[in-house]
Amino acid sequence: AQEAGYSVEPYVIDLGVQFLRSAMFELDARSDQEAHELGPEVKAYIAYVLAEAGQGDLGATVRLYQDRKGLSYRAKAHLLMALAMLSPEETGRLETLVDELEGGAVLTATTTHWEDEAQWRLMNTDAIATATVIQALSRVSPDHPLLPNAVRWLMTVRGQGYWTSTYETAVSLLGLTEYMVAKQELL
Repeated sequence: AQEAGYSVEPYVIDLGVQFLRSAMFELDARSDQEAHELGPEVKAYIAYVLAEAGQGDLGATVRLYQDRKGLSYRAKAHLLMALAMLSPEETGRLETLVDELEGGAVLTATTTHWEDEAQWRLMNTDAIATATVIQALSRVSPDHPLLPNAVRWLMTVRGQGYWTSTYETAVSLLGLTEYMVAKQELL
């Protein structure tokens, strides 16, 4: 909202950042099954949001990168965006994540998409995974050859102008907007 020109009180952002930081470290401290299942996925998203807010934690994000085995494609895309903001000069990590995303792509003759395990608590769907990967690749590798076919796939899975939920629609629009910005299609 602030970037769009709306007035946002600084304390609102500060409280949000404070909450996210405590939530990230609370996930580390919990030992129950839910924290084990959701922890790394949620932490990757929190790392991305904190980086977007200019309050990222490079050390925590690098630890997530080092323990990324088993992360969904959506979480790897969030991690890619966070690392690109926090440490863009360390291209080795960025290239590794791009390669892992590329390796997980489901290709057809005309489309590309990513499939994540459906988890209702995380609201994971293939459309959300694909949209998030589109967003990340558009930022880090805007000329990546998989992007046009991924955009095509994302557009084909919507019905009557929208996706299956408001959340899926919002994430899809974020990914598509990032792609259009990268391709300078909004000018």
